[in-house]
Amino acid sequence: MMPPDTSVDPYTAARQEWTERYSDFIYATILWRRATFAMAGVSAVLAVSLVVLSSQSKTELFVVKVDDLGTVASVGRIGETSLEDRVLYRAQLATFIRDWRTVVGDQTAQKQLVARAHALVRGAAAARLQEEYQASSPFESMKKATLEVELSSIVDRGDRTFEVIWRERVRALDGRLLGIRGYRGIFELSRAPDFKPDFLNGLGIHIVRLSYTEERS
Repeated sequence: MMPPDTSVDPYTAARQEWTERYSDFIYATILWRRATFAMAGVSAVLAVSLVVLSSQSKTELFVVKVDDLGTVASVGRIGETSLEDRVLYRAQLATFIRDWRTVVGDQTAQKQLVARAHALVRGAAAARLQEEYQASSPFESMKKATLEVELSSIVDRGDRTFEVIWRERVRALDGRLLGIRGYRGIFELSRAPDFKPDFLNGLGIHIVRLSYTEERS
C-alpha cells in the first residue's frame, strides 16, 4: 500500500481542485461577456451608419412635358429643366384649378386636393383661396353633390399672366347631371428663386394673384 502524498497540504489541494472544477465556467463567462460587448459595438456602428445614410439620402424630382394630346414630349430633372418654360407655368396653373375647384365624394381625397391647392398659392392668391374655401367649403358641398372640372383653354396674356376658361359639371351623389357652369379667370404666376421643391409643389411655381367670373350663357 502506497503511503499518502504529504507533499501538498490539504488547503492547497482543495484550492487546486476548486480552480480546476470552475475554471471552465469562469472562462466561458469571460467569452460571453466579450461576445456581448462585441455585438453591442457592431450594433452601435450599424446605428450610426443608418443615421448617416438617412441624412445623406435625397429625393430627385423630375419634370415630364407633354404635348397637346397628352403624349410625353420630354423628361428631365428639375435642375436640367428650364423653369421659365411657359409650358410648365400652364401645367402648374391647370393643376391648381383642378385641385381648387374639384369636389369629390371621398373626404380623404378631398383633403389631398385642398392641401395641393394651398401649396400652389402665395400672397394675395393665398388669401383669396382661403376666402373661397370659407365661403363655400368643399367638405360641405360634397354632402350634396360632386363637381368635375374641364379646362377649355389657357392663353398667355402677358409676363406670367394667363387667361383660363373652364367648365364645371355638377352631379348629384347618384351621378345625375345637375348643371354645367362656365368660368373665365385671370391668373398671375411667379417662382421664388430660393424655393425648395417638395411633393406638393415640385416646380416651385406659385399662383400669386387670381380673379375669375362666371360666364352667363
